[in-house]
Amino acid sequence: MAALYQKYRPQFFSEVVGQEPIKKILTQEIKKQKIAHSFLFVGPRGIGKTTLARILAKSLNCEKRKEGEFEPCNQCASCKSINAGSDLDIIEIDAASHTGVDNVRENIISVSRTAPVLNKYKVFIIDEAHMLSISAFNALLKTLEEPPKNVIFILATTEAQKVPQTIISRCQRLDFKKISFDDTVKCLKKICAKEKIKVDIDILKNIAYLSEGCLRDAESLLGQILVLDDKRITKEQVEAIMPTTNISLIFSLMELLVKGDRKESIRLINKALGQGIDLQMLSQSFIELLRKILLYKIDPSLEEFSQEFDNENKRKINSFSQSLEEEQICSIIEIFKKRLLEIEFAKIIQLPLEMAVIEVCLLFNNKEKNTKIKEDENNGKNKDSDKELGKRKFFKKEDQSLNKKNKSNLLDKKEINNLNKEIRMQDIQFNWSNIINEIKKYNNSLSSVLKASVLQKISKNVLTLAFQFKFHQEKMKELKNKIIVENVIKERIGVLVTINPIFDREINNNNPKNRNKNILGAMNEVFGDDIID
Repeated sequence: MAALYQKYRPQFFSEVVGQEPIKKILTQEIKKQKIAHSFLFVGPRGIGKTTLARILAKSLNCEKRKEGEFEPCNQCASCKSINAGSDLDIIEIDAASHTGVDNVRENIISVSRTAPVLNKYKVFIIDEAHMLSISAFNALLKTLEEPPKNVIFILATTEAQKVPQTIISRCQRLDFKKISFDDTVKCLKKICAKEKIKVDIDILKNIAYLSEGCLRDAESLLGQILVLDDKRITKEQVEAIMPTTNISLIFSLMELLVKGDRKESIRLINKALGQGIDLQMLSQSFIELLRKILLYKIDPSLEEFSQEFDNENKRKINSFSQSLEEEQICSIIEIFKKRLLEIEFAKIIQLPLEMAVIEVCLLFNNKEKNTKIKEDENNGKNKDSDKELGKRKFFKKEDQSLNKKNKSNLLDKKEINNLNKEIRMQDIQFNWSNIINEIKKYNNSLSSVLKASVLQKISKNVLTLAFQFKFHQEKMKELKNKIIVENVIKERIGVLVTINPIFDREINNNNPKNRNKNILGAMNEVFGDDIID
C-alpha cells in the first residue's frame, strides 16, 4: 500500500499546496513557451520541489496540451509514463548517492547529448544537488552553460549555500516556502474525506503543528493514525503513536501567567501530566509560543520565521505581544529554558514547571504592584513611595524567598545588553574545552558529539558547528541539546549565542594540525604576534 504522500501526490499545478508565486512563474513560462534551460529549486524538505519538477516535465512533454495552456492532460502516453516513473526521457538522480564526477559524466553529461527518445524534452531532475562534489559540479558546469537542444535541468536542494555560485548563476532560482498551518490542515481534511475517515480537528491541528510546515511529514503522520480505525479517530486513540502538544493548553497557560494566576497555572500543569502529556514537549511548545510572541513584538513581519498557528491563535499572540515588554518575554523564556533542562532528571517531574510558574507569576505580580505604586505616587497618595519603589523595581526584586540563582533569570536592561553583545571566535575557541567539560554534567553523550564538531564560524552571535556525520548534526539539532549548549556558553562567557549545526562530510576533525591552526590563529589575533606553527 502506497504512503499517503505518494498516493495523493499532486498531478497538476492547481493541486500543489502553497508555492503560489512559483506556480505562477512556471505556468507563465509554459504558456509563453519561454522555458529556462536550467532551474534551481531551493527550500526545506517535503514542500513540493520534486513534485513541481515532475509536473513541469509532464506539462512540457504533454501530447494533448494546447497552445496557451499549462496543465498537463494526464491522459496521453507521455503523461502516463511519467506518472508511472517509466519515461526514458525523465531522468531523476539522487545526488546524495551519486556524488562523484564519474557518475555525473556517465549519468548526466553523456545522456544529455543524446536526443529525447519519445518526448519533446529530455528533463534531468537532480535531487539533493548540494551533495555533489566540487569536481562533479565543475564537470556539470559547461553542460549547464551551453545545454544541448531540448534538454532541461532541474536541480533541487535544501542547502543552497553549498551549491557553487557558478552553478547558481546559470540557473533560474526559485525559493520555496514552508506550507502554512491553515493550508496544511485543509490538505489533511481533504485526504481524510477521500479516505472516508473522520478525524478530530484537534488531531489534524496537532499534526500540522508538529510537521512545522513540511507537508510530507504531515501526510506521513496522518497515514500512521489512519490505520487505527476505518470510521472515526479520536484523540485518545492517537496518544500512543503521536506526541501530544495540545496547542490550546499552552495558550491557556500563557493567559494564566499573564494574569499572575499561579494557582490555576499549577493546576493546569498537573492536569496535563494526569492526561499523559509529555511535560518536556509541553515546555518546548511553550518556549516556541514565547518566541513567536517575541518576534511579533519586535516586528509582525518576523512571524514567518516562527512556527505557524491558526488565525485564531495568531490574534491571541498579537494580544500577548501588546501586553508584554520585550524584557519580560526574554525573562520568561530564560526561566522556562532553565526549567526544561531540569525536567529530565527531576524525581517529581512536574516540580520544575511548577517552579517556573511561580517565578513568572512573581514577575508579573511585581510589575503590577510597581505600576500601582507609580500611580499612587503621581496622585500624592503614597508617602513612602521612594522606599517602596526602591524595593519593588521590576527585574530587581528583593523577595527573600528567591535565592540568587533564581534572581539571575530576572534581567535588567544592562544585563540584557551584556548578553547580546557580539562575541569573537577566539573567545569561543579558548573556552571550548571547558564548555565541553561543563556539558558533561548535563549530558555525557552530547559532550562526545561536540568533541567531533568543528568550530566553523560565528556571525552576529550565531555559532556554526560543522559535523562530519549526519547523526551528529541531527543530535545537535534537538532543541533540548541546543538549549544545554547555549546555556553553558552563556554561563561561561556571559553572552547569548545561537547554535547552528551543519553537516559537512568533507571536514577532517581528527586532524590535530587543523585543530592546532585554529588555536594558533586565535592566539595570534589576541596577542598580535606570529606564533610558530
